[in-house]
Amino acid sequence: RMFAQNMPGPCYRKNSGDYAPRHNPALYYTAAAVAAACAGSDLPLAGGSLARALAAPGTLAHYVMVIPNLCNDEHDCPVANGDLWLSRAVPQILHSAAYRSGTTALFITYDEDDHLEGNRVYTVVVSPSTRPHTVSSMPFTHASLLRTSEQLLGLPVLPAARSAASMRSAFNL
Repeated sequence: RMFAQNMPGPCYRKNSGDYAPRHNPALYYTAAAVAAACAGSDLPLAGGSLARALAAPGTLAHYVMVIPNLCNDEHDCPVANGDLWLSRAVPQILHSAAYRSGTTALFITYDEDDHLEGNRVYTVVVSPSTRPHTVSSMPFTHASLLRTSEQLLGLPVLPAARSAASMRSAFNL
């Protein structure tokens, strides 16, 4: 399931204010069955749909992406905007029944660097089994996040992630 901030309606495919469909991967699935499920799975973040899914155990999808708008993802606004957004979004997730059940992991990651960091992007892993302040010296990639997600979901690892390092042992997932 996908929750996109400022998306005007399910599966919205056009730019609208601070909503950018290019950051919404659900819009790019072409398989008929997946595309047909878009209206019920690719939802605006507003309106409490994420809060309702988090509140009742067993109602949260197995895989959820929450995508902030262009300001809160820090593309078009200062880092302080993203920090403020995260200061509200993260506690909502961590205090939820879904997280407290022990089966939810939270990954906060950026999709690009500022070209000053050697293509290193900030990623945080939070889960009930991950010790606070855990830092790994192992380099991970976006393919590592894909591989780790596939493993946690019990899915076969796609060819694009087969050679990537898994994050599971580093973060006790």
